[in-house]
Amino acid sequence: MEYILWVTVIVTSAIAEGVTAALVSIWFIAGGLAALVAQMAGASITVQVAIFLVVSLLVIVFLRPLAVKVLYKNADKALNSIVGKQAIVKESIDNINCTGEVFIEGKMWSARSNDGSSIKEGTIVTVESVEGVKAIVSTKQDA
Repeated sequence: MEYILWVTVIVTSAIAEGVTAALVSIWFIAGGLAALVAQMAGASITVQVAIFLVVSLLVIVFLRPLAVKVLYKNADKALNSIVGKQAIVKESIDNINCTGEVFIEGKMWSARSNDGSSIKEGTIVTVESVEGVKAIVSTKQDA
């Protein structure tokens, strides 16, 4: 009946990963599979749990950095693709009150001014950088 434990761990981890897609629980699928194989080979529950823990930890330590690198390699490129582009202020930018939105290439972005100045709605701005999910803009125009 121990196989039910490992099948439950595998299925629960797969569902959790499918819901979050955050590379958090996927590693326990490998551990659960290894423990299930150990159970089928007749290993004691103590050995199964040890195998689950060791395999899960090894997969997290060695494969997670590679998976993150592969899955998120284009994220920085996409974010930085708007740097240098012109945008129009759709909601006045006020860094003190944490307000402001700009329209860039068909999408709305939260925005802050690079020098702390307020920028009125309707102003054309240039994206200087991206910090997190915010476009940092200035009123400087490209020549």
